[in-house]
Amino acid sequence: MSTEGLLAYLSAAPGDAAWAAALHRDLERCLDYSGVTGRVFWEAEDVPPGVVVAGAQQEGVDRARCFLLVVTAEALADRRVTDLWQSFHRLAQRDPSHRLVPVIVEEAPLPPFLDGLRPVIFDPGDADHYRRGVGELLAVVLARSEMPALPEDLEAPTFPARSLPAELRRAG
Repeated sequence: MSTEGLLAYLSAAPGDAAWAAALHRDLERCLDYSGVTGRVFWEAEDVPPGVVVAGAQQEGVDRARCFLLVVTAEALADRRVTDLWQSFHRLAQRDPSHRLVPVIVEEAPLPPFLDGLRPVIFDPGDADHYRRGVGELLAVVLARSEMPALPEDLEAPTFPARSLPAELRRAG
C-alpha cells in the first residue's frame, strides 16, 4: 500500500460503499483532469489483501491533508468511521492546514463538533448539484479558493437509500 502523493482520505460506512466508490472515482478522475499529481485514499480500493486494515487506515489518516467524511446515519453509528475522523481531528488540531469536511449524503444528527463544520451537501437526483459538490470538495483538497474545471461528462451516482425516518433527520 502506498500513501505517496496522498491529498485526502475518504471515509464511508460499508452501506455507503457504492456511492463512495463513485465519488472516489470521480475525485481521482477530476484530479487527473486538472493535471494534479496526487490521490484520494479509500480503503476499499487502497488496502491490498493481506495488509492489516487498521494500520493502513491510520497511515492514510496520518498522511492526508483533508478528511472527507461521507455522512449518513450508518456512518455516524459506525465505530470505525468515528475512530478515523476523530484521529484526523486530533492531527488537525496541531496543524490548521488540515481540513475535516462532512460530505452530507443524507440528513442525520451530527455530533457537536461535526455540526460546527461547513459541510459539502449532495442533493439526491440533481446532477448539477453533484458536480458542484465534487467541485467544492476538489477546491478544499487542492487548497484553492475557486472550484477547478471538471470533466463535462461527470455523472451523479445513485444515492444510498435514506436510512433515517424524516422526523429524525437533521433540520436544515
